[in-house]
Amino acid sequence: MKKLVSLCLALAMLATIFALPAFAAEDKPYAGVKLTYWVKLHENLDAAKVTNMAQTRWYEAVKEATGIEIEFIHPAAGQDGTEFNLLTAVPDEMPDIVEYSWTAYPGGASAAIDDEVIISLNDVIASGKAPHLKAILDNEVAIDKAVKTADGDYYVFPFLRGTTFENNNCLFTSGFYMRGDILKKLGLEVPETIDEWDTVLRAVKAAYPDMIPFITRTEWMNQIFTPGYDNFWDYYVEDGVVKNGLVEDSHFEYLKKMASWYADGLIDPDYLTHTKAGDGRGIMAAGNAFATYDACGGGASNIFPYLLEAGLISDESDMVTTVPVTSVKGQNAKFSKMNGLYDASGSSAAISKRLADEGGKKFEAAVYLLDWMYSEEGHMINCFGIEGESYNMVDGYPTFTDVVLHNADGLNVAAALSLYARGHQNGPVVQDTRVNDQYYSYSAQVAGMHLWTKTDFGKYMYPAGAAIATENADDFATITANIKTYKDEHEAKWITGQEELTEEAWNAYVAQMEAFGLSRAIQYKQAAYDAFMAN
Repeated sequence: MKKLVSLCLALAMLATIFALPAFAAEDKPYAGVKLTYWVKLHENLDAAKVTNMAQTRWYEAVKEATGIEIEFIHPAAGQDGTEFNLLTAVPDEMPDIVEYSWTAYPGGASAAIDDEVIISLNDVIASGKAPHLKAILDNEVAIDKAVKTADGDYYVFPFLRGTTFENNNCLFTSGFYMRGDILKKLGLEVPETIDEWDTVLRAVKAAYPDMIPFITRTEWMNQIFTPGYDNFWDYYVEDGVVKNGLVEDSHFEYLKKMASWYADGLIDPDYLTHTKAGDGRGIMAAGNAFATYDACGGGASNIFPYLLEAGLISDESDMVTTVPVTSVKGQNAKFSKMNGLYDASGSSAAISKRLADEGGKKFEAAVYLLDWMYSEEGHMINCFGIEGESYNMVDGYPTFTDVVLHNADGLNVAAALSLYARGHQNGPVVQDTRVNDQYYSYSAQVAGMHLWTKTDFGKYMYPAGAAIATENADDFATITANIKTYKDEHEAKWITGQEELTEEAWNAYVAQMEAFGLSRAIQYKQAAYDAFMAN
């Protein structure tokens, strides 16, 4: 039944993606054209001992299907930001295609166009030269708006985490994990609401006084429990009105709860020192913590095996997960930690102004190649690889083979799939929920792909493409920096008990946020949102 539901959802999504017929396999109008493509080498390929994407079966399949040759240019590991800045500083020497998080470009994508680093794709799309991308934009208004600047310019062939917020497991890369065996011993169910979390954590503390009931990294601790109060930690939109949850009364209630949890030893006493992704995992993996919030892949794979090897759990199914914290049991959480369909956390492909100025067959080939990625053929190669090697069609469902799931060379699923596909990473692609349905092996991961979608945050998410007007950008940046510093300092002191959180202290905090210019920042965000929606 689960596979049937996933198949129906995937087919609904694909009906949007493949609104036009795919390019014919024998149609290779740009065969032999060679393009340069700047892109970060994903760490999964490094694990597979690949130093260039040209060494992958994915590239061989793309080349076979399109006839286009690609010279990949990869920045040094950990230096992609620095090398990107150097690259864009000399637009006349830019590669043909550059893949990056263009919403993070200084001044936004509009500035990248104004700086003549990349081009507006408006003419390309309007002229019908990118029919597969255009089909998506025509059918999905939210995506169409998200991949345009405030000036109305399309600028990338985007990395999309599907085409809808509904039941879309591609939007989630992290969630709760906890010891199901301990829950059973205590006669408790997995918690969903703040009150249930409170009951569970207190029961664990009483039964296992030497165990930390909950542990996670600093940033996430301040995000994952606020939804239990219908509160969000940043800007959001409700009925067309931009708001910021940091100064709402519900945030005050959340902070009081966290302070009580800290005082009673229910959360990690050292959580403020856990600032990186892997911090705290060793504690959970050693059996010294009951529950955590961590990455779906890297978290589980660095915790579950060690618990099993040490005999702390008898089976991987002893680890369980749950829904985003909700204010009402059984209802979707209003907010959650979730990615957008298109946002700054993914890298998308843009065409350099230099190549566009040169024009000719190379420019046309770049457009053709990037648009092909959204065709049915391109989608299947990007997400599943090569039929008969990395996947087989089983009852109409693309099913990964042992080449991916049980690799003979000992590669994990992420590394093995990276040799054949890109959809689980970045690039000009629409992710496919059927990948995540098979990608993870532990039962808690598989369950998480379903449970973590129980949120309505898609209705309230502030769109990544709504950029602050240039004339307000400096003031907004100053306000944001001041607010973040003040928030981080005071929330840490209140939660850890260094300062008492009283109504007077809270009112003074809100007043200081206003003094920093929070209302003005909200006005800037509102203006950006209104312009974005009107575009």
